[in-house]
Amino acid sequence: MGVKVKLADIVDAMELLFEEHYTFLYKKTGRVITITSEELSEAEELPEDVCPEDLDEGIAQALDYYENDQDYVALPEDYEIDEYEIMQNFCFAISPEQGQKQLLRAIDGRGAFRRFKDLIYELGIADEWYQFREAAYVEIARQWCEDNELNYEE
Repeated sequence: MGVKVKLADIVDAMELLFEEHYTFLYKKTGRVITITSEELSEAEELPEDVCPEDLDEGIAQALDYYENDQDYVALPEDYEIDEYEIMQNFCFAISPEQGQKQLLRAIDGRGAFRRFKDLIYELGIADEWYQFREAAYVEIARQWCEDNELNYEE
């Protein structure tokens, strides 16, 4: 049956994506790991006879990734998580009384993310936004697990 992955761990990792960092699910344990591009570069240049126990944890994990990449699945990256679309869907999900038209105007053009964030606080609907966003991330994580044939738990 395989290891069960915790959706919350995947969502947490997706919310903390950074440039120059790669986040994977280690299929043998269900653990989410992050490896920096620097650690990957260092691991790639190590001699073949190096002992993983003598390495920094991040470099050892990067080395294991290079040697056993079939045991790792890359989590969705920024471009796969369309934050703008999530914001737009939220705008359509709220009522006109809550400020739907204002929000739709706010997300049009440059500075959309900043205007949106300022306006949800001004309208008093920030909690609703963060719940909506969390639910969207959970759905992305759920779909990612299914696409990668991974067992998961809520």
